[in-house]
Amino acid sequence: MRETVIAFARGSSAAGRRFGFLLATTALGSGGAQAQEAAVQLVQAEAQRDYAIAAQPLADALRQFAEQSGLQLAYASADVGGASSPGVTGTLTADAALARLLSGTGLVWRFSGEDTVVLERAAAGGGGIVLDPVTVEGTADAARFGDTPANSGGIKADYQGSATKSPLPLRQTPQAVSVVTRDSIERRQAADVNTALELSAGVTSGISSSGGPFAGQSPRVAEQFSLRGQRLDGDRDVRIDGFASNSNRNNLDLAPFESIEVVKGPSSMLYGQGSVGGFINLVRKRPQADAAASASAQAGSFDFYRAETDITGPIDAEGTMLGLLTAAYENSGSFTDFVESERVVLAPTLEAFVADRTRALLQVTYQRDNFQPSLGVPLRDTGFELTIPGIPRSFFFGVPASQDSDAHAFHAAGRIDHEVADGWLVSLLVSRNAAGHRGIADAYGYGIDAAGNTYVYSSILQEQDSGWSGELRLDGTFDAFGREHNLLVGLDQNKRLIDTKSGYAALGGANIYANDFINLPIVPAETLPFTFGRDFETKNRAVYAQAMLSVLPGTRVLAGVRQDWVDQEAVDNLNPGAGFVNSDEAMTFRVGLTHDFTDNITAYGTYAQSFNPVDAADRTGNILDPEEGQGYEVGVKTEWLDDRLGATLAIFQQDLDNRPIDDPANGPGEFFSISGGLQRTRGIEVEVSGEPYPGVTVGFASAWLDSEFIDPLDANFGLTPPETADRQTGLYAAYEFQEGALQDFGVGATLVSIGKRWSLVGNTNRFMKGHERVDLHATYAGIEGLDLSLQVRNVLDTTYIERLNGAFAYGHYFGAPRAFLLRGKVDF
Repeated sequence: MRETVIAFARGSSAAGRRFGFLLATTALGSGGAQAQEAAVQLVQAEAQRDYAIAAQPLADALRQFAEQSGLQLAYASADVGGASSPGVTGTLTADAALARLLSGTGLVWRFSGEDTVVLERAAAGGGGIVLDPVTVEGTADAARFGDTPANSGGIKADYQGSATKSPLPLRQTPQAVSVVTRDSIERRQAADVNTALELSAGVTSGISSSGGPFAGQSPRVAEQFSLRGQRLDGDRDVRIDGFASNSNRNNLDLAPFESIEVVKGPSSMLYGQGSVGGFINLVRKRPQADAAASASAQAGSFDFYRAETDITGPIDAEGTMLGLLTAAYENSGSFTDFVESERVVLAPTLEAFVADRTRALLQVTYQRDNFQPSLGVPLRDTGFELTIPGIPRSFFFGVPASQDSDAHAFHAAGRIDHEVADGWLVSLLVSRNAAGHRGIADAYGYGIDAAGNTYVYSSILQEQDSGWSGELRLDGTFDAFGREHNLLVGLDQNKRLIDTKSGYAALGGANIYANDFINLPIVPAETLPFTFGRDFETKNRAVYAQAMLSVLPGTRVLAGVRQDWVDQEAVDNLNPGAGFVNSDEAMTFRVGLTHDFTDNITAYGTYAQSFNPVDAADRTGNILDPEEGQGYEVGVKTEWLDDRLGATLAIFQQDLDNRPIDDPANGPGEFFSISGGLQRTRGIEVEVSGEPYPGVTVGFASAWLDSEFIDPLDANFGLTPPETADRQTGLYAAYEFQEGALQDFGVGATLVSIGKRWSLVGNTNRFMKGHERVDLHATYAGIEGLDLSLQVRNVLDTTYIERLNGAFAYGHYFGAPRAFLLRGKVDF
């Protein structure tokens, strides 16, 4: 009897993992028992090897095992198709590694020679001989060198590609990285990026547009975040597949994205300008080799309606061209009076396997929003605490505009990969983005006194933000001293142009308790002349190199360096003499270490630097020095219960120097800045995620921060920096019944808890007390191809401010009151 099997030759290359398979024939008979026994004894006596294989589809895991073990594998393709492996990490014999790799797959293994392993179903038996392999061409759905392996499902991820620009298991990454999977987004019905990141330790909302779902949009700013106590730039620190996202102008919709990777700590060594706190990278969905489609519909409180669809699969008969189309439409009211929004999202993707060693990828995302916005509400300033005034959550602080505001975002990225040699990949990446918004506010209040009196303004804001990026990189593996290492080198260049225009008019006084805004002489904002206009351009060129070295069994070192050259130019369109030209350069470093203490416990440590030019000026007109930061971090990453549950503990310190602060000598109407002194943040983060037992899903993230200005010569000495929260915790737990009358039903809950949040008014601190929110979830998956889920958000109807502005005058947003959200998804 004969059966066709797939085999991987000893020493198989990275190129072979994608482009070539080896075909062999196994003749089953009775003469292999003695050879099997001898081979088993040989292998069990071998020296241990390092294994780093994450949970993933079994076929992909076996390819990695063949390369890392140096063994040849033979198995029937039907036996591994559709199966998943829990992976294996640590320094083990091949025999022990196979035991973990094949756990739960129903496969057993036997050694038919010193370096050949045959995999069979447990019911199969008999000895065997593996014949000489014959090379055949692979198909387009095989794992591709350079890709981050797909998550095997659930809320626990095993790989990241953002922190290192090369796919690397989370366990081997010497840095805390949170990965929010598509499953995590859908199970919690996360309606925006902020909600999706509630299970990422250290991420909180800073100045922002709304209070989560059901809250509408803002013409001023979009979603902005604070990471480890540092405000993130919505353009450079919120990225799409590693490129600047322009999210300063828009709230990014989640439909086009497969996951979100939060990279914590300085990352200028790979990405150049950026925050010492880290960055957020949204990873787009990719086309699939198997045809598939899905559609979902949502309906909820406050007239919330949404539809979304995904269609993917091969475009040609040979499967050398793959396509994906994602589309979404949303129409929503709000718990805030007069606020409403409408959104359209289109995201096509095309992937082509041009030749055996060349692939091209084109990804486009387009988003359009039209909305009637709220500019938030003011807070009462007691001199040390910010509190909510006695107004309902539905309160509109002003008068709705006579015209809608609008926003748009376009992001296109192209990538060409070519394998120049076994294990070496040259990649050319280009990106073009354009975004903008037109914000209309006919009448909005600015600040309140003790009696609730405010002054009202009309304003218009128009911004256009465009840019392009290009990067050429070489990524590959090489052998030295008996071990495999990785080298990444790259050239990077980008350009960004921001055109800003605004105008405003004072309308008079009103009182929030009397709500008498309608009595003011309203000036339609669209009729206002522009009193401010500026073009700001920044250009960046860089070169970098990174090495990942396996120095000892279970011990790896990551080291890198980057040189940046930055040019900035600002033109004041209404006052040409007020512009500036400025240039900066910096060299930044990173070094990290990981060590496997056991096959499920890895310790790590890292040091990294950040560099971020600013456009703030002192009273002489000179641009301030760039922000400079450095971060130190140590931690432990573990996996338990056959890698179904993962946990990370991180302890860190971040130092930031030269952050612009208000000049203490400023008088009325003056907005000059000076460079702040050293700001130090120390913290602890804990994250746990996975499915420890059948039907049980848990996700936990918590962070504690201690942050202050520590330079005695700084006007803010001893104060807590703004955008800092003392603590932050997110917990998600769910259970799906496995049997009985409730089989296929699931229940769950989300708890979000935020401690004190800090702000600065002049050179004094203000804080707002913390709050908690509880959501409940219910699911049903008893009908094949259909998933139903119900969320009750803020089930205890807690009143709180979800997002805190840097100043007390306006721009604070209530969290949504108790609300319901029902979702149905069909897979075709």
